[in-house]
Amino acid sequence: MNFKRILLPLLPALVIGCSSGSADIGKTDAATRALHGDAPAETTRVFAVDSDGLFAEGELIDGSFSVDIDSSNPVHLFVEDSEGMISVMVFESSEGGDLQSAIPDFGGDIDLGGLVDVGPVGGAIEAPAEVMPEVNPLSLIDSDDDGDSDYDDDDDDDDGIIDDDDDD
Repeated sequence: MNFKRILLPLLPALVIGCSSGSADIGKTDAATRALHGDAPAETTRVFAVDSDGLFAEGELIDGSFSVDIDSSNPVHLFVEDSEGMISVMVFESSEGGDLQSAIPDFGGDIDLGGLVDVGPVGGAIEAPAEVMPEVNPLSLIDSDDDGDSDYDDDDDDDDGIIDDDDDD
């Protein structure tokens, strides 16, 4: 079964579905943001897609990658291996929290460290595979500029509503 044929048409729905409710987090003017790290073995391609479908191809040199994207929308990172399997990067929303794939708006560069292949989402063979970063991007982003990273902040959009109860 060719996973590329199944997953590529589903990418827009996956990106929009994974970012629902988070499109307004930490909005800034669109500026180049960069994601860097070390790709899993056998990676042939790294790319990012924002919640509006803006696509940015990454550069892959000697196992290290860099992706620049001009967007202030949440961004999702994907890696493709030599067999055409595309994996989405996921990370915890907080200590022991739900997994998410949408990286909120941020300024500058984020070094994700190594990406570790953790297999298909929820263990389902038909589902897209996942990779997890050594460095959670939310630990490096402070969307509401209150001094707490989004990973540690239970109200990262500063609307007075605890994020678990918040629709945005």
